[in-house]
Order: sequence, then structure tokens, then C-alpha cells
Amino acid sequence: MKQVFLFLLLILASVGIQSQDLSNLSEKKAVEFGGGVNATTSFYDVRGMENRRQPFFWQINANVNVDLFGTSVPFSATFSNQQNDFSQPFNIVGVSPKYKWITAHLGYRSMNFSTYTLSGVRFFGAGVEADIPNMPIEVSAMHGRLNKGIDPMDIPVGVTAVDVSPASGPAYDRWGTGAKVKYNKSFGSFEFIAFRAEDRAGSIFVPDSLQDLRPAENMILGFNADINIDKKTRVHLELARSYYTQNTSLPEEAIEAFTFADNFGALFTANTSTQMNNAVVLGASRDFGKFELNAKYNRVDPGYQTMGSPFLNNDLQNITGGIGFGLLKNKINFTGDFGVQTDNIDGLKDDQMQRIILNANANIQASQKLNFSLTASNFTTNAYQTGIITNDTLQFFQITENYSLSAFYTLNADKVPQSIFLTVSQQMTEDAEDNNSQISNFNLGYTITLQSIGLTGNVSVNYFRNDINPILTNGVGPTVALSKQIFEGKGSINATYANAQTIINGDRNSNVHTGRVGFQISLFKNSTLGIDASIVDQNPYTEGAVGFTEYRGNVTYGYNF
Repeated sequence: MKQVFLFLLLILASVGIQSQDLSNLSEKKAVEFGGGVNATTSFYDVRGMENRRQPFFWQINANVNVDLFGTSVPFSATFSNQQNDFSQPFNIVGVSPKYKWITAHLGYRSMNFSTYTLSGVRFFGAGVEADIPNMPIEVSAMHGRLNKGIDPMDIPVGVTAVDVSPASGPAYDRWGTGAKVKYNKSFGSFEFIAFRAEDRAGSIFVPDSLQDLRPAENMILGFNADINIDKKTRVHLELARSYYTQNTSLPEEAIEAFTFADNFGALFTANTSTQMNNAVVLGASRDFGKFELNAKYNRVDPGYQTMGSPFLNNDLQNITGGIGFGLLKNKINFTGDFGVQTDNIDGLKDDQMQRIILNANANIQASQKLNFSLTASNFTTNAYQTGIITNDTLQFFQITENYSLSAFYTLNADKVPQSIFLTVSQQMTEDAEDNNSQISNFNLGYTITLQSIGLTGNVSVNYFRNDINPILTNGVGPTVALSKQIFEGKGSINATYANAQTIINGDRNSNVHTGRVGFQISLFKNSTLGIDASIVDQNPYTEGAVGFTEYRGNVTYGYNF
């Protein structure tokens, strides 16, 4: 064991935080430095109400990266008039050295086998990925600690197990081992996956008061396939079977519902707390030339769990289909998807949720100067009682619809670039109890660019209408923005003014003016300076309401080396 530990230390001393290619190690410099410093000073003042932040604030962020023969060692520090902080990453160090066709993962790393086996969980240990040359085989493997145990005695006094999240404890040490073999050929690929994880019962002390804290064990077998039926047809398949024992401290017992192939001897402990569940994904797509069709079926059994993923939904069944096509030499492009999602797959719950999803997108090039973009979506959720209930029935129904239209028209693009744009969007939500809302936005504007003097400007009119029962809010106002390049493009000046007048339930509520000016410039190589100031002036019309004027200013400086 000591020899293995020393070997890992030697590897850590010669590889980088990210995946580093060691095949050209002799060409790398012995020591390289990089990093940057960013300083910010902020000023704040308000008249007419209490301050919403400190009147003066400063902060300096510094980061330094030391590269030793390809080993990246970053440090960072933050200083401000509120707090100081210094950090370095070696409490969660992770390295991924690469040599030719082999990549190793050491320390704190994450690997991805598939969605329903090992996906996204961070582990402390070792892994390897090998793309064997001149062979259609790729191999991945890992072993490490998935969770560090938290002893119940280490939880602060007054905090119970119910109050803390699973990530903060109490919890056993959890270790996992997995492997994936991928076979690639011209017609597609096949993946074979095995993953096993377990809680180590003796890693923490569990008092009698925590009877529900029991060590668990998980074994998953997975199979994935991507197959090209022909040049235009593709099929995708994912299968995963999870064996999950909730309490390994119970006596081992053969489960008659499992076949011989479902028992792994010393690899897995099966007893009365063991659950066997499946996850299935089946999809297909076909390119017909002028249009393309796709369909997908996804089912995750109730109770499906994997210790290889930090979060995973189960008890869901999705059936979706889609179409995409182009018309008039692709001047019109359309994509649409339709699907139904349901839960309560086994029918054991007292209620069931059904969700209908419809998405459509269209892009239209009416001419060389005029373009349209349209989107529409409908999310319908219906939850209803399935169990036997006396007197009352329970039903929940909600529809959320989204629509948007964008239009862009170009004027004199060859001489002075100019354009007119229009965006309209609407969102509607309603349910069975009349908790309805409708939010609409309208924006019409004009943009011009004077390239000879480096000036860009735009003027727009903005309108919004928020009807959230029982409050109706309307707002309208203009926006003007200018941007000017200076010092041969090394700097810029920008200014913005906006006004919004709001009306609530038919009565004028407020008149808000917002102004902002900014200045940015590159002082010298890798050095930038920025200054900006803004003012918000709100004048209420409602009797008894208080107006205010708010001032903000920032000075920022950055230097990279």
C-alpha cells in the first residue's frame, strides 16, 4: 500500500490540474507563471430612502497560476473592506495526465459512463480512459470514495439529522468502482457498463437514536447502443438495471423474484431491502431529405436509484416526437417537438401527473433584408386522483403558453448599416383555480452604425403588460443608447437613457428615469481601466408613496500577466 501511495505522489508531482499531455514533457518550460489582478471601487448614495448598500466598497481579486512541467497550481486571494479570503485548491486537488492514448484521473475527479449509471458525481480516487490505437475498443475505469463519512457526533449541537441535508450528514463513507467498454465500428457503437458502490458500515459511529441510518449498496449493469441502420436512419438505445439494497446489515437472503443472473455472489448483498429497477431510453431519427423525423421513449422505474449520480428523477415515462424541415431553399426552417410525460407508472400512488409539451420554432428569410423568427410552446400539466376517495376528488390543472416573434429589417447595409427590429413576446399561465397570469412585452427599435467614426446608436420604445390576477401593471417608455470607439479602438465610451412610466390597475403609479455612462480603455499591454456611473430617479404618483434618487459609481482596473 505504501508503494502505491508513493507512486501516486510521484504522478501528482508531474501532471496538471486539467488533462495534460505528457508525451511532449521535454518541450515544456520548467516553471511558468500566469494570473491577474482585478481591483474594484464602488460608490453609492441615495436620497429619499434608506441606503440599500454601503456608501463605499472596495475589493481586490488576485489569482496566480504556477505551472511546473505542465502541473497547474492555481492560487487565489480576495481582499475587501468587508472580508479577506485566501484559497488554494489542494484540498480538492484533481489531476488528469495524458500520455498518447491514455488519460489518467487522480485525486478529486468526475467521470461519465451514462446518465443512469455513473454521471457527474465527484469522487476521490483514480480513473483511466484508454482509446486503444488500431483497435475499435475504448476502455474506462474508476475506483474511489464517492462520499466522505460524517459522524453524527460531528454535527453541531442543536442540529438534528432531519435538519441537515444528505450532503452534510450524517453519512457513511461511500466507495465506488466502475468500468465501461466501448466497441466502435462504422455501423455504430456498443457500450457495456458495470458500476458498484457501497457504504462502509464501520466508517462512522451510529448511535441507537439514528436507527434509520443504515449502510446501503448498489450494483448497476448498463448497455448502450448507437446504430446506423443506413446513411439516413439512426437508432439509440440505453438500458440500465439497478440493484439497490437499502440496508446491508440485514441478513443476506436470496430473492426469488431475481433470476440467477441477477445474483452476483460476493459482489452484491441481496436481502429483503433490495430493490431491482430499470431505466430505458429508446430513440430513432430518420432523414428523408426534405424533412427529418425523430421519436424517443424514456422510462425510469419508480424507486430507480444510482449512487453514481448526485440527482436523478424516477417514476417518469416520456414519449416524444419531432419533425424538422426546410422549404424554398432553406429560406424557411421549421422544427417542432411534441411529447407526453406521466408519472405513477406502476399505479400505486393516489394521484397521477400528466404533462403535455409542445415546442415549435420557425425561421423565415422573407428577403435579403427581412428576417422573422417565431417560437411557440405549450406546457400543460394535469394531476388527478387515481385512488378511491370518499366525498371529494383532487385535481390540478395548469397550462403555460409562451409565444414570441422577432423581426429584423436591414436598411442600406452596403453604405451605412441601419436596421429596424421588433420583438413581441407573451407568456400565459392558468390553472383550475383561476390563478391566471399574462405577461406581454413589446419592443420596437432602430439601430445605426457609423463605421467611419466608430459610433453605434439605437433608439427603441418598450412596452410591457403584466396581468397577474388581481393586479394589472402597464409600463411604457423609450430607451436611447450610444457607443463610441476612441483611441483607435483601444477604448470606448457608452451612454444609455431609459424611461418607464407605470400604471397599476388604471392609476398612474410611478415615473422612473435611468441614466448610465461608461468608459473603458486599454492602458497598456494586458491592462484595462473602466469607469461607469448611473442614476435612477423614481417619482411616484401614488399618494403616500416616497420617491428616491439613487447614485452608483464604479472604477475597475485589471491586469493580466
